[in-house]
Order: sequence, then C-alpha cells, then structure tokens
Amino acid sequence: MTVSKNKVEVVILDDEENVEKAIVSRLPVPMRKNSKAIKPEDIAPMVKELGLRAAAVRSSAKRDPKLLPLDTADLFIVDYDLVRAQNEDYLTGETVAYLARCYSNCGVIVALNQFHRQSTFDLTLRPQLDSFADLNIAADDLKNSGLWKHAPWSGYRPWSWPVIPELIDLLEKRIADVAKADSADRVLEFLGFPASAIERLPTASLELLGSQESKVERATLGDIIRSSTLGLRGREATDRKPRPDQDARIVAARLSAWLNFVLVSQDVLVDAPHLAQRCPSLIGGKLTASAIGNTCKLGSNQKAFKAASLTKARFAKSHWFDRPVWFWTEIERERLTSELQDPWNSVDDRLVFCEDSSQFKARTSSKAFQSDLISPYRTRFVSRVAGIDYQPAHRLALA
Repeated sequence: MTVSKNKVEVVILDDEENVEKAIVSRLPVPMRKNSKAIKPEDIAPMVKELGLRAAAVRSSAKRDPKLLPLDTADLFIVDYDLVRAQNEDYLTGETVAYLARCYSNCGVIVALNQFHRQSTFDLTLRPQLDSFADLNIAADDLKNSGLWKHAPWSGYRPWSWPVIPELIDLLEKRIADVAKADSADRVLEFLGFPASAIERLPTASLELLGSQESKVERATLGDIIRSSTLGLRGREATDRKPRPDQDARIVAARLSAWLNFVLVSQDVLVDAPHLAQRCPSLIGGKLTASAIGNTCKLGSNQKAFKAASLTKARFAKSHWFDRPVWFWTEIERERLTSELQDPWNSVDDRLVFCEDSSQFKARTSSKAFQSDLISPYRTRFVSRVAGIDYQPAHRLALA
C-alpha cells in the first residue's frame, strides 16, 4: 500500500455534533487525530459556496472561490440525513457528495446510512452508480478494520470494499491520468480495452458512458461529464464551461465507478479470486485453502498467479483498480488456462469464494445466492456472518 501523504486529512459532516463525534470515534486512531468536523451551523455557508461555484462555471464571470475544508480533504465522510442543518429546508448527504465531487478538490467520498442504517450485505451486488460517493456504507461499518488495512481479514469484510488509505492514493493517480489525456479521447482506447472485451460489453453498460455519437462504444472522456447517469445533473452538464482540473477529478471518480460496475459481473473483466475459482489450475499443484487464499488480497500491483501466460491478458493501467484484474475475454480467446483448453474436464469446486468475507471456504459451509447481475457468473456465495443483515433475503433462496 502506498499513500501519497504522511497524514490523511479527514473531513466529517453531519447535522449533529454528537453524531460527528461518534463518527470520529469509529475511525482508526491515526485518522482521528487529523480529522475535522464541520460544525452544523457551517453547513449552510459551505453549501452556498459550492452553489456559487456551480453557477460560476456556467457563466463567463470570474470569481475567486472561498477556500473550504473540503478542498484539502483526502477523505470526506458525510452522513445522509442532514434534515437538521440550519437554514436548509431539506438537504441530504447525497446532494453534498455531488456538490463536493463536482465543485471541490476533495479526495475520496464516503457516504453513511444512505442505503442501509446497519451493516448490510447487498445480495444484488449491483453498484450504486447514481451515487456520487465513492463508497456507501452504514456508520457502524467504519469500525471494520477491513476498510483500513490489507488482508488478513476475519469475519465480515465485503470483497467490493476498497482499502480506503490506498484508494485515496489511487484516486489521485487516476485524476493525473485523465488530466494528461484529451477530453476527445475515447474511453475504451484510453483504458486499453481489447476488441474481445468491447464486443462482450453489454450495450446497457456502454450507454452509461454518454456517447454523443451513434455508436455507444465511441464515448469520449468528455462525454462522461454529460452522461445522464455518471455525469452532472440537468443543465450543469450542457452549460458548463470547460474546467480541465475539476473535470479531471469528476471523470476519474465516475469512470472508476463505471469500471467497478463492469468488473463485478466477472464476465468481461475478472479479478484474482474469481479467476482462481474458475480456473484452479492457475494455483498449481494441490488445491488447498491456503494456496487459493493467496488470491484474496487487494493491492493494484499484487502478483496473484505465477503463470506468465496471463500477462498478456492483464489490465495494463493497474492504478484504475485496487486489485489485480485481467480481461476474461482475452483469457478465453487465447485459451490461457488448462480449463479452457480442455473444457470437458471437471473443475474442483470444493472451495468457493465468499463475497461477504473476502475469503475461500468449503462449499458445504457456504451459502449460494443469486445476484442481480446480467452475467453467466451471477450465482455467488456468502459465508453468512452473524450480526449482518443480508438483503434482499429472498435471493438466498433463488440459487
């Protein structure tokens, strides 16, 4: 793990000071010492400043923005319920997350309690693309060490979660990558998608990129700003004057969300544990819990497999993911594993990857569920951790 700054600046926002203190208490000790809570009476002035910035980028008038704590925050944590914010009729954390992403220089945004108010595993596995937060969790999840450090983990630790300190660093690298590119560059070429992957991408996924041309696969980096799902809202998308630095921050964050949306299906892209479960020959030798468990590690530069043949299928821009990722379509096309070379041989599936604990367990002690993904790999497994709510519960009965 690499973090660009020695100290991570954390900004916390809630409309009640006692809740803000509770949020701080859930953070790792080093981060508590460098956190700043926005006072409830300062929420309205902050939102007003962000609104003025939004208005300024739609006009030719020059305006020097007032510096906000968000502008230097590496991590911004915002609670969804802000109904008690002074001088605000109705304000939500999602609105603040949107304004923060589009009109401030803040880093990673974590939203609390928007979709669940207790630790809940979402059995649909469907990413919340319409949220401008980089991560949506319950407030109690902040106490989970799996959010803050790399493996080994124990108990509840969803595989979809990032390691937040590393994500802070990766987001800055993605922003720099976009800033060096031209807004007219096509997204799929910028990311290095091969033809096999582009052909497999569902039209519904490509449409999210907001292409202004007749072919959805021709979407550009600039189109993301105007995307009805990933981009800015209403006339902000169409009337916005180009702001290269700010636009790069928006595109980097929203393109990251789209890539995770593509990855979760494990059909076009595939990560290490799902590839290991599908092609256990990559582990080599006897398949054991210890050997296959080594694939359950985050880190964009992790080397999960020894097979040199996989190198040609590796997603080259490693900083766009927080884990090693390969193009499954290229692995299939090149038949890079023995399972693909001899598909009639049965695969050893005594061990299965559990999405809720980020580890392999015996199939007999795991529970299958049917996700909501459009993918041949929609059936997944959980270990059913005590004290965690699994929703929608009926999906456990569909597999």
